[in-house]
Amino acid sequence: MISSEDLSCLVLCGGQGSRLGHADKPLLEFNREGQSKPMVDHVLATLPKHTPTLISANRNHQRYARRGKVVGDDECDLQVFGPLAGVYAALRQLDSPWLLVCPGDMPLLPQGWYEPLLATHPEQATLLHDGQRLQPLLCCLPQQASASLRRYLEEGKYSVKAWLKQIGAAVVPAHGSVTANARYYQNINSPEDWYRASP
Repeated sequence: MISSEDLSCLVLCGGQGSRLGHADKPLLEFNREGQSKPMVDHVLATLPKHTPTLISANRNHQRYARRGKVVGDDECDLQVFGPLAGVYAALRQLDSPWLLVCPGDMPLLPQGWYEPLLATHPEQATLLHDGQRLQPLLCCLPQQASASLRRYLEEGKYSVKAWLKQIGAAVVPAHGSVTANARYYQNINSPEDWYRASP
């Protein structure tokens, strides 16, 4: 089991929100169980307690800085963008051996969603399967994966799933009656997604 002392968390909030009017999606208010607050705050509430938190963001830095240390895509020194750029920027300045990654637009993530990632393969990267599909941006990465990721990005490649396969990441199933429900792993990318996810 990877301990909390060896772990940092990264919340990916650097997207363009193109299907939601270019809104900064993680900062949009979302109602979950009667609590209306920014999506990123719902996500942060599910992360392991007392672990350093990094937030990949390319705008609204001051608002995100109230929630964790902000890293931007421009800090990866490769002139690339997208979720892997955010992951690489975080891995470059990581102070712990492991990085737990999740998107900032998954406001329905259940408590404990990350536990299978930390428990089953202590020597290799892991990614979650929610019972219906792979969730490559719900993953746990060793700090030394940064070298592989840099080479991958330098080759002009951007597929998260393909890179995780390349480094031999283990697919870990969500477990339990709650955490294995695929409904809780929805990204909010469009008004339709918002409607389906809302109570």
